[in-house]
Amino acid sequence: MKRKKLAIAVVVAAIVISVIWALKKGDLSSIENIEELGKVLGFVTLIPTLLTVILAFITNNVVFSLLMGFLSGVILLTVTGCNSFSGIPSELVSQTYTSFVNVLGDTENLEIMLLCFVVGGMIEVVRYSGGFESLAVKLSERVSTPRKAGLITSMLGCMIFFDDYANALIVGPVMKPIMDRLHVSREKLSYIVDSTAAPVTGIAIVSSWVAVEISSIEKGLEIAGMTGNGFPMFISSIPFTFYCLFCLGFIFLNSLVGRDFGPMLKAERRARKEGNKNTDSSEKLIVKDRMTQRIISGVGSIAFMVILSIILFYITGKKTAVALGLLPANAPFTFETVVTAISNANTVRLIITSTILASIIAVVSGVALKLFNLKEALKSWFDGAKNLFSTIVMLTLAWCLADTIGRLGTTFFAIEIISGNIPYIYVPLLIFVCCCIVSFASGSYGCLFVVMPLTIPLAYRMIEVGAITNSEIYLSICIASVMAGSIFGDHCSPVTDCTILSAMGSGCETMDHVKTQLPYAMVVAVVSCLAILMVSFGLSVALALIIGLAIEVTVLYVFGRKPI
Repeated sequence: MKRKKLAIAVVVAAIVISVIWALKKGDLSSIENIEELGKVLGFVTLIPTLLTVILAFITNNVVFSLLMGFLSGVILLTVTGCNSFSGIPSELVSQTYTSFVNVLGDTENLEIMLLCFVVGGMIEVVRYSGGFESLAVKLSERVSTPRKAGLITSMLGCMIFFDDYANALIVGPVMKPIMDRLHVSREKLSYIVDSTAAPVTGIAIVSSWVAVEISSIEKGLEIAGMTGNGFPMFISSIPFTFYCLFCLGFIFLNSLVGRDFGPMLKAERRARKEGNKNTDSSEKLIVKDRMTQRIISGVGSIAFMVILSIILFYITGKKTAVALGLLPANAPFTFETVVTAISNANTVRLIITSTILASIIAVVSGVALKLFNLKEALKSWFDGAKNLFSTIVMLTLAWCLADTIGRLGTTFFAIEIISGNIPYIYVPLLIFVCCCIVSFASGSYGCLFVVMPLTIPLAYRMIEVGAITNSEIYLSICIASVMAGSIFGDHCSPVTDCTILSAMGSGCETMDHVKTQLPYAMVVAVVSCLAILMVSFGLSVALALIIGLAIEVTVLYVFGRKPI
C-alpha cells in the first residue's frame, strides 16, 4: 500500500510541476523547432523519462511506469501546444493520437512486432516438441557447471552478432533449460543475453546497426563541412568503444571467477538453493528421441540461414548485389561496399523470413515424425505468439514514450546542460557521459541520430583550437564515445526495447533484470570512463584495455562472493 501511495504521489507531483513550469513559460504553441522547444522548456523535458524510471523501481510494473511517463509527456506537449484552456481536451487527444500514429505507422516498429510474434510462435513449437530439451541434453554433455554454462551462453551471444533483437530472442530460450538444471538464475541469463546483444551488434562490421552508425557519422561530416566516408571512421573507432569491449570482458570474467555482488549475488544464491521460481512448466517435457529432437529443433535455422545468405552474397558477387538492389550497377565490389550493402539490408525482415521457414520446418518435421498432429502444432504456434502480447504492449509504450520525448526536445536540452566550455582533453569523456544519459532516456538510435552529427563538428573544432598531436585518434575516440554511450542506455534502461526483449527471452521479469544488471553495467561504465581518460591523455589503447580488465577482475574479487 505504501508503494502504491508513493507512486500516485510521484505521478501527481510530476504532472503538476510540468504543467506549472510550462504555463510559466507562456504560449509556446508558435515554436515549431524541436531543438528550440527543448531549450525553452528546460528541465521539465526530463520529467517523463525520470518519472518512468522512478515508477519502475517503486512499483516493479514496467507497463504502468511506461504508461504514466508517456501520459506525462503528452500532457506537457498539450500544455505547450495549446494557447487556451478550452482547447486542452482536443489537443490532449491529438497529441496522444499523433504518438500512436508515429509509432504504429513506422514500418520498422511494425516489423519488430511481427518479429516478436513469429519468434514466439516458433519457440513454442520447438518447445512443445521437446526441441529445447534435446538441445539442452546435447549441450549438457559438455556443460556441467554454472561456469561452463555462463561461458557457453556468452560465446553463443557473441556468435549471433548480426542483430541484437535476434540475439535476445534466440539465446535466452536455448539456454534456459540448461541454466535451470544447473540452478543458475534467470537474472544471470538475461544479463549475459543483454550484454551480448547491443554491445556485440554495435561494433560488428556486419549488423543491423552499422548502416545507422555510418549514416550518422557521414551526417556529422556534412555538418562539419568535411568530405569523407563514414565506413573507415567507423572501423577505426571500434578499438575505442570501451563500454562494449569491457562489457564483453566483464561477462566472461564473471563466469570464469564465479563471483557476484549486489542484487545478482542474491539472485544467484536463491537459484542455487531453490531453483528458478519462474521456471516454465512447458520446459519440463520428456525428451523422446534425442536425434529426432535435434532434427526438428528449428532454432539453429535462423542463425544458419542468415549466415548462409551472407556467405552466398559474397560468393555470387556483384551481380547478385545489384539484382537485389543493395549496390548500384557502377559501384565497385570491394570489402567496404559489400559490408555496407549487407548492413543496409533489412536484417529484421530477413530474420522474420528465416523464422517463418524455421517454424514450417519444425511443424512439418514434427507431424511427419508423429510427434504431434497439425492441429496441435498450429495451436502451439499461436499460443507462443499470443504469449508475447504483453511484450508488444511494453514495446509500443516504450516507443510512444521515446516519440514524446523526441517531440519535447529532451535530447537537445540534455546535451546543452552537459556540454560547455571545457578543455579538449575531457571532451571524449563528456560525450560518453552525455550519451549514456541521453540513450538511457531516449534509446540508442535516437542518441546516435542526434548526438553523432553534433559530436563530429565539435571534435573538429577542438582539433583546430587544441594542442592535439594525433587528430585521427582524437576523432576516433569521440566517435567511439557516442557509439558506446548510446549502447549503455539501450543496455541498461528499463524503458528500451532490447532490455525488455532480453528479459522476456530469458524468462525473467524486466525489473528483476534491470535491478540485477545495473550495478554491473555501472562498474563497466566507470571503467570505460577511466579508459577514455587514459587514451585522451596519450596512453595506448592496448594498455588502457589491459588496465580496465585488471580493474574489473579486482572488483569481482574484492566485492564479489561465491553464490555457494
